[in-house]
Amino acid sequence: MQKLLVIDYWSQYTHLITSRFRHLGVYTEIVPALDDLNEKDLEKLREEINSWILKWIILSWGPNSVYDEDTLTLPKSFFELEVPILAICYGHQLTHHVNWWEIEWWDSEEYWEANLKIDKNSKLFKDIESDEIVVWMSHWDSVIKMAENFAVIWTTEDCEFGATSLEEKNIYTLQFHPEVSHTQNWIKILENFAEICEIKKEWSMEKFLEFELEELKKQIWTKNVFLFISGWVDSTVAYFLINKAIGADRIYPVFVDTGFMRLDEAIKVEKSLKTAWVKNLQIIDAKKEFLKDLEWVSEPEIKRKIIWDKFIEIQARISKELWLNTKDWLLGQWTIYPDTIESGWTKNAKTIKTHHNRVPEIQKMIDAGLIVEPLNMLYKDEVRTIWRLLWIWDELIDRHPFPGPGLSLRILCNEEDKAEENYNYQEEEINWFLWFEFEGKILEVKSVWVQWDNRSYKHPLSISIPLPSPLLRWEGIESFWEELSEVSTSITNNFSSVNRVLLNLWNIVETSIYRVSENKDAINGHLYSLQKWYLTDDRISLLQEIDDIVEKFLIEKDYRNKIWQFPVVLIPIGSEWKESIVLRPIDTIDAMTATFSKIEIKDLKELVQEILKNPKIETVFYDLTGKPPGTIEWE
Repeated sequence: MQKLLVIDYWSQYTHLITSRFRHLGVYTEIVPALDDLNEKDLEKLREEINSWILKWIILSWGPNSVYDEDTLTLPKSFFELEVPILAICYGHQLTHHVNWWEIEWWDSEEYWEANLKIDKNSKLFKDIESDEIVVWMSHWDSVIKMAENFAVIWTTEDCEFGATSLEEKNIYTLQFHPEVSHTQNWIKILENFAEICEIKKEWSMEKFLEFELEELKKQIWTKNVFLFISGWVDSTVAYFLINKAIGADRIYPVFVDTGFMRLDEAIKVEKSLKTAWVKNLQIIDAKKEFLKDLEWVSEPEIKRKIIWDKFIEIQARISKELWLNTKDWLLGQWTIYPDTIESGWTKNAKTIKTHHNRVPEIQKMIDAGLIVEPLNMLYKDEVRTIWRLLWIWDELIDRHPFPGPGLSLRILCNEEDKAEENYNYQEEEINWFLWFEFEGKILEVKSVWVQWDNRSYKHPLSISIPLPSPLLRWEGIESFWEELSEVSTSITNNFSSVNRVLLNLWNIVETSIYRVSENKDAINGHLYSLQKWYLTDDRISLLQEIDDIVEKFLIEKDYRNKIWQFPVVLIPIGSEWKESIVLRPIDTIDAMTATFSKIEIKDLKELVQEILKNPKIETVFYDLTGKPPGTIEWE
């Protein structure tokens, strides 16, 4: 089978590039970048090229600068290989740097969209009608002088050498990201790449399914599989893949009620799994166990570790009770690829968050060959494709993704009742930047975000629309979503202390009321004080109640298929004994990049009014942050 080779430069998105080309029917493999790529390595590549196996090489993006001491590079002779080469972001910069031209360090990072003026004579942009398209950018460095004989094939206002080519050698370098669905015409651009290298389209999910079933049979062989199952899409598909490979009688599925599920979730899951003919299902009520271990914990990563340690403890207990030994049993997991790469599982990827299926104890079992993971190279959309190919019960596939640790990740905890830092001077700077169109307040809670392929915890910024304001007239708000998107992107690009931008929805609902407060932490009468809270039964019940309101809203207003996922987050911000809710509806294809969903204002107003009927809720925020920089979940 002909293949496309992706050289990995520490990027979280290397496998996104791979996934995109596989969707086009092009078989794609990944190899780690080598700093000491020698003549022997190059000769092996030449042999594959000459045998028509290797048809294209992609240099991925990554978090480093070409000037970093530990950066990975390439010899100049690499670019003499007679094979088409596509270099993306860091690969774009590396190509020109290796050929002895200059890269410049920017004063500020550029995330999100840019307008691209394209050279329509380039084979890369064949059959793209518009002279200008919107592309997705994420970079610090910028090429300021091209390598010899290269030509500019697109430019932006801020990036003169945004994309270049050496057409006679079929070498293309791009500062923007064609693998990201937010780039216009991205599919066409990738198809043009494949056409340039004349590669055969021999890959499909049907072939993956056929291949994976054979691999599962070989890996499991005569053993049985113990599998935690949640009732959500990923775990259910993993169960049925293993089922098809070895049969239901050799699988022992266990649903553990952690207490962090949605309202009445355990009852619904048991019913749906039994309706879908999941055999041997065991239900374990472990709510008290989990809550006891998490009683005084606030740090997100510690929460994740405790939760998975508890799962391992339960697994060990069941194994002992049923005499499930490693000679006859394997542990099945439904880990998908975004979880593995955000956990730093690939060789060069950095850790964004610790996934509960990638803690050290599990990694040891993986290394020992005791884990079976049929989905670990797939993305969410691919998992759903496998679902349809396996003809699993359709009612389950419409469910939104839900994290393994459940609502525990959506209930932010805090050990202190005051922030560790003062951000007044940064707020003043941000408010000057907003130029009185909004009022900005840095919230004292923290959430995780992605900054140059690395995890970081920073503060969100709440923006409110000043009262009175013509922007609050309902008939004019719809077009305002686009302005909010631009404001969010500008703030996260220009202020490193802020990782998310939230819209305070309270005054959108109660525009006729202006609560006056002398407290400097109050905006529109609402206090933004940090409260001291941990995981408790009351807080779990509170979020379950609000989450259930949102779930019913999705169904009643027909948003379930319009919004990809809708996390609802409880944050300890508000006046005494009150907290706040963050709505995080997002649109995405693969969970690797995302934009916030734009709910119709009349519907949003109804939803917020319903949530604010609960006296324990101070206000409601709407997360306006894309991914990156913000992750989908807050923890």
